[in-house]
Amino acid sequence: MDKHCEKGIEEYRELIQPHIAYCTTCQPYDGGDVVWIFGNRTDLEELFDEYEIPDNLREELVVNLHCQNCGRELCRYDDIGIKTQIELEADRRWDDWHQNYDWKIDEFGDFLEKYPYLGLNHEIGEKLHSTISNFPKTDIKEEIWWRARKPMDGKRLSIEDMYPPRFPEAEGRFNHYGQSVFYLASTAEAAMIEILDKGECLAWVQQFSIKEISNLLDLSNHVSAEEDVPILALGLINVKLPSIVVPNKKSPWKPEYFIPRFIADCAKNQGFSGIIFNSPEHYERNLVLFKWDEHSILPINEPRTLELKRSKEKGSSSFLIN
Repeated sequence: MDKHCEKGIEEYRELIQPHIAYCTTCQPYDGGDVVWIFGNRTDLEELFDEYEIPDNLREELVVNLHCQNCGRELCRYDDIGIKTQIELEADRRWDDWHQNYDWKIDEFGDFLEKYPYLGLNHEIGEKLHSTISNFPKTDIKEEIWWRARKPMDGKRLSIEDMYPPRFPEAEGRFNHYGQSVFYLASTAEAAMIEILDKGECLAWVQQFSIKEISNLLDLSNHVSAEEDVPILALGLINVKLPSIVVPNKKSPWKPEYFIPRFIADCAKNQGFSGIIFNSPEHYERNLVLFKWDEHSILPINEPRTLELKRSKEKGSSSFLIN
C-alpha cells in the first residue's frame, strides 16, 4: 500500500473512531440475545456509507477500530452503538466546561488568595453568585446525623458542649472566623474522621435527629451532564470540589478552602439553609447548617466517647464504644 493511501486510511480512521461509542459486548443479554440499550444501534458498514468511505479501503480501515466503551477491537460488519442526541448534548456541555470554566476556577482560586474579599470582582465569582440559586437542592426529613469533638483534658462533655460555639475561634471549609455554623456527618465514623488528626483515635460523639430542614445546597452527588443545571455546577461538583486537597490541620493557611467559603457566602446570600457535601477523606455525606432551631434538630441520648479504628483504605474505618 502506497504512502498516499496509508495517509487516507489514517484520516478516515480519525473521522470514524469518535463515533463508535458502544458495541455488542457492552449490551446486556437475555437468553443469548442482545438487548440493545446503550447508544443508537447501527453497524460499521452503515457508518462507512454515511461518511462515503471508499469500498477498497474498508478492510484496511477497520484494523485498530475499537469500541470506546469497552475497548474491544471490531470487525468490518460488527454492530455498533453511536451516541444518542442526549449523550452528544452532554459531551457538548463537558466541552463547554473544559474550554470556558475549568481553568478559570483555578485562576479564581489564585485570585482569592490575593484578594479574599473581592471575589465578586472576578468573572467566576460573579457567575457563582448569579447562578447558585439554580444549583442542585435537597431537603432533609427524619434523618439521623452525628457530630464529633475532640476530648478536652479529661472533661466529660455535655449535650450543650456538642452544639457549635457561638463565636468559633477557627475557620472551616464553609465558614469564616466568628461565624457559628453546625457541622455534622451522616455516620459517627465520618464525624470522627473529620475532626481527628493523624494518630488520634478517640472522640466524643453526639447523635442528632433532624426533623426537617429544607432548601439545602446539594454539592454531594455527581451531577449528570444531562441534568438541567448550570455548566459551572456540573464541573464544580464532579471535578473541582472532590479534588480539593486535604489541608494541613495544624496550619491556619488553607487556600483550598477559599473557593468553598466563597460558595458558602453565595449560598447564604441566596437564602440556602446549609450545604450537603462530600469529603476527600471518606465516602459518607457531610452537612453544614447556616441556620437551625431547637425544634428542627434534637439530640438523642447523651454524648459518648468512641475509638476509631483506622484503615488505609478510604471509607474503611470502624470504631469501638468506650
